Amino acid sequence: MRKIIFILLVSIAFLCSCNQNTKLWRIQEDGLYGFVDSVGNVVIEPQYKYVGNFRAGYACIITDARLEIKENVLKKDTMLWVKYGYIDTDNNIVIDTTNIAVLNVVPSMYGFPKQFSSKKLDFRTYPLSKLDLVEDRFLFQDENTRKYGYKNSEGKIVIPPMYLDAEPFANGRAVVRDTVNHDNFFKDGELDITVFNNCGAIDINGNKVVKSEYAYISQFGRNKESWASFLTKSEEYETINKQWVLIDENGKVLIPPSLMWDHVYNSDEGLYVGQMNMFGIINYTFIDKSGNFLTDY
Repeated sequence: MRKIIFILLVSIAFLCSCNQNTKLWRIQEDGLYGFVDSVGNVVIEPQYKYVGNFRAGYACIITDARLEIKENVLKKDTMLWVKYGYIDTDNNIVIDTTNIAVLNVVPSMYGFPKQFSSKKLDFRTYPLSKLDLVEDRFLFQDENTRKYGYKNSEGKIVIPPMYLDAEPFANGRAVVRDTVNHDNFFKDGELDITVFNNCGAIDINGNKVVKSEYAYISQFGRNKESWASFLTKSEEYETINKQWVLIDENGKVLIPPSLMWDHVYNSDEGLYVGQMNMFGIINYTFIDKSGNFLTDY
């Protein structure tokens, strides 16, 4: 009898544990999004014009969207303006849909507002992962300055809005881009490309852990490493060069800068894919953590 009771208790504990980590999948019906569980049971009835995937128990919902044109010194950008909030897996609104963000998007997303308002979004429309609530942090923008900061799952500001651009947290780090003073764009009458080396990383408390000296930093992986690139100018050849370097979560250089790569792709396994552009021909090779080539290219 005791053995039966013990097995029953273990089974109940297992089922409860599974329920806490239930994976929910997006569905779409009549243009509205909802969620089902892994066996097809409808958990959240289709009711949202747009909702992202659940991550860490939260999903972003969008209640309004439109396009905006942003002008800067060099060009005009088409931006996606959205109003958003968050739900939990029980469909409770945990963050009211009063947050506003103006996002850089690829041209294929320019039709998002029209499709959103008419409930005709393609089900495969890529979730706006920039707005994911992960590690108890989500991005928000100051309404006046449009600078990015972070709030927690209670909606409280934990990192003040001070960044020109920012990314969601991943493995304890968030990639952020500092504001560039337009007066510094030109030096001696020429464009100073070093002003674009304004990308760094912060921890969840907002401490700058990687200096803002890169043009691009990939999202940090579970191995606490990331590839980053920075721009330099060759006075001799009058060319702008991009160099790639592997850094750890605190900015320590693990593989020194190289001009060889057109792009290097991150990996959690310490095995990276390097992309080279040789006279217009794209080649790839594997690189290990020491920078050694593991395959021909």
